[in-house]
Amino acid sequence: MPGNNLLVIGKIVSVHGLKGDLKVFSYADSPETIIDAFGNARSSGKEVYLQNAKGDITPYTPTSIRPLKNVLLIRLEGIDDRNGASLVVGYQLLIDQSDLPTPAEDEWYWEDLIGLTVFLADGTTLGQLDRIIPTSGVDVLVIKRGDTEYLVPADEDTIVEIDPEAGRLVINPVEGLLDLYEN
Repeated sequence: MPGNNLLVIGKIVSVHGLKGDLKVFSYADSPETIIDAFGNARSSGKEVYLQNAKGDITPYTPTSIRPLKNVLLIRLEGIDDRNGASLVVGYQLLIDQSDLPTPAEDEWYWEDLIGLTVFLADGTTLGQLDRIIPTSGVDVLVIKRGDTEYLVPADEDTIVEIDPEAGRLVINPVEGLLDLYEN
């Protein structure tokens, strides 16, 4: 069964065809990251995991993966038809972090960033990075301070520095953005 090294790498958004193929929206910048990780799991006999909304995790043996437009098509052993596939739509796809390729320099997995202390460029502490919301354009950082959540674009103009080893993320949001969240 899985350890504590599982990472969410995508979400099952629909089914494809009659043989149980699953359409997965990738949370990775590059579909090749997931294709490589999926291939590593398959060739090493490891499993991938599906997590439902309650947090229950079920292991599956991967059998195939391929890109299709802006999604990935995956097939898992034991999900053999459209009906079975439809039961897991909406589930998160997880994989053991050891199956992922090592990120290139100045690249990180989201999991490595969650929990970092977020500072403004002037050194003021804003809060903790709680999660990252994937979008079809620019992903969104969700930064929490107490009961307040700040939504900040994760783009090159906003992010000044990322230093997971020091536990810090420095941002310079567009003027007025944070004022929207002040009472």
